[in-house]
Amino acid sequence: MHARTLSIARSFAIIGATGALILGATFALEVGATKITGNTLTASAGLQIAPDGGESGAGTFGTALSGFDFGSLVPNSNGSTHGLFWMKNTTGQDVTLSAVATNVSGFENMDKTKVMVHVRTTGGEITSDNLAHLSTSGIALAETVPANGNDTKFEAWVSLEMGALNSGTVSGNGGFDLEFSASTP
Repeated sequence: MHARTLSIARSFAIIGATGALILGATFALEVGATKITGNTLTASAGLQIAPDGGESGAGTFGTALSGFDFGSLVPNSNGSTHGLFWMKNTTGQDVTLSAVATNVSGFENMDKTKVMVHVRTTGGEITSDNLAHLSTSGIALAETVPANGNDTKFEAWVSLEMGALNSGTVSGNGGFDLEFSASTP
């Protein structure tokens, strides 16, 4: 064989091996994927909640809204896309918020202590807790919502820590509701 033919053959071998490595890595990431769907966000007395209306701001306020399909999640990644929603304080005082996860279902193949739920006002401090604790004790959010009907934009997302999927499990699905309540600071 000529040197040029050997060089071309070597190039194809390297490209083929690289392609196999990339496909293998993609497959490995997909094996640990899970979805969190079927959730609802609700607000207690003194609060109202609305979906994000894009550039126009908040959608219509009420006491509940459909939650987010957080899509396929992979352990030890940046987490899901951020779901946007708005809260309005209808009391005459600034309030702090707390959240509790209810109706937790479908997590049989997952370790709920490694399913992390994150909430914050847009650009504000992130409050995170694992789903196991959030569903039993709830958590106080780091932000205060001002009085007199001011609208505050929030974002929520979910991430999975390594080991979130039980041993031998290749995927899982689950859902939960997130209930917000207000108290005066």
